[in-house]
Amino acid sequence: MATDFAPTIFGSYGDDVTVREFVVDSAATFKKGELVYWDTSSKTLKECGTDPALVAGIALGSAGFALGTEFPGPIYQGSRIPVALFEPDALIFLCSATTPIVDHIGVKYALAKLASGNWSVDTTDTADARVIVVDIFRAVSASVSPGPQTGQDGFLVRFNSANLQFSGIF
Repeated sequence: MATDFAPTIFGSYGDDVTVREFVVDSAATFKKGELVYWDTSSKTLKECGTDPALVAGIALGSAGFALGTEFPGPIYQGSRIPVALFEPDALIFLCSATTPIVDHIGVKYALAKLASGNWSVDTTDTADARVIVVDIFRAVSASVSPGPQTGQDGFLVRFNSANLQFSGIF
């Protein structure tokens, strides 16, 4: 069954996930849970585009929150939000338009943004691979925290090291 939900940090094979604050681009409109990158020329945080070459991590706040256009407004210094930075050993739970099956495990796939704005595993594209599927989850009968909630099919993935903007830095 295809599902649609925001990416979830499931855990890590190694260290804990690092969280840092970044200044948000003044034109940004991304929501909490979206994949973001650090634009080194403008020195601001921006939402990733299709098949992102670089991913810093998951935004833990919306752009509107940082820019003061969303209640309660910025609580971090200036127009900053926290971002959970990805390392190669970070495990991320993603949805997909495809029902997960065992054959997906070990395969590298691209990312796609659904109409809802949520990022998903694109099992139709292996040419622009950004993630590798390390496990699958089928609809569970009870919530598991952290992880899939009742009725969520999805993919447990790791991002390719080459696409992680801050890999090995923090």
